[in-house]
Amino acid sequence: MDIERRALYTSLRISWLQDPTISVEDWQVEDYREMPYSVLFERLRDKGINLDRINFMSLAEQHDTPEEFCRELLENRSLEMKTYDQVYLVIFELWRRLMTDKPCLTVFCDELDYLITIYDEGEIDNTEQIQDIIANLQVILEENADQGVDPHNVLEYVATGCAHDIESFLLDYIADQIDNSNFAYASELLEGFSEYISGMKWFDLQRARLIAQNDPRSANRVIQQLLDDCQEDSDCLDFYLEVLHFLATEGDAAFFREIFNKTITLLESEEDFQDLLELCLEYHQNRDNDGKVVALQGIQATRRKKNNTAPLDPADLGLSTLRQLMTN
Repeated sequence: MDIERRALYTSLRISWLQDPTISVEDWQVEDYREMPYSVLFERLRDKGINLDRINFMSLAEQHDTPEEFCRELLENRSLEMKTYDQVYLVIFELWRRLMTDKPCLTVFCDELDYLITIYDEGEIDNTEQIQDIIANLQVILEENADQGVDPHNVLEYVATGCAHDIESFLLDYIADQIDNSNFAYASELLEGFSEYISGMKWFDLQRARLIAQNDPRSANRVIQQLLDDCQEDSDCLDFYLEVLHFLATEGDAAFFREIFNKTITLLESEEDFQDLLELCLEYHQNRDNDGKVVALQGIQATRRKKNNTAPLDPADLGLSTLRQLMTN
């Protein structure tokens, strides 16, 4: 629970920022990073804990983590969990700022969450920040794996201390590097993290994107093998759609149509259909096929009011129209 506690509140804040109507208390979702020291220490005093910077650091020096420090600080008090967590969040923030010479996993995870958030929002000023913390993550994973811990378990454990899905972030970040033609760095990241992740086919798809820069045919063979291997996976359709997204912009037309014909048979819902429709639109836009772009936009317009969760009727006219547009 200790490694997860800060991440749970980070996750709650992220959810609240996305949907401010959810029921929360202010203290649960406040941005503690923005609080002045005076406010943080005042909150501790409100809970009967009289500390200032000097004695906070003196006491904290005797502990390895903010969680351990908080437990000892409160061990003789009978507190409700709510009050405990209110104190913990303040202690954690003070430790993060003041105890920089005592790094620990939960503080690392919190910083990783913070940088992922601002990266996703496009607000990160210095790309070295995100590169540095990714490099530090790799060091943490390697150090633990070198001690005999299963590599997958290492990343899984670190991920429990984060609000974000670390594997998904790494995948998206690597994809961004390829999009920006940072091929050497993307290759380095794929090699560095491949033994720790569990969703290997998604990472191998990024490898195929790299291969495609110099050898499109070999890339197609890799992709085809990945598609063949994922037939029984629960996320098979999602993977097919991701492959089509890649092929819509970077692949050859014949291979896109081949995968399209297999993907359309996997559709189950209106949302699935519209996702595929969007990829077909992207495909034709990238090839300046204006007539088909207009036709596909027409199909989209007729389906905007449909319920995305509704099952897709195999006899749906949209299916046959889409097939016709993609095969002629």
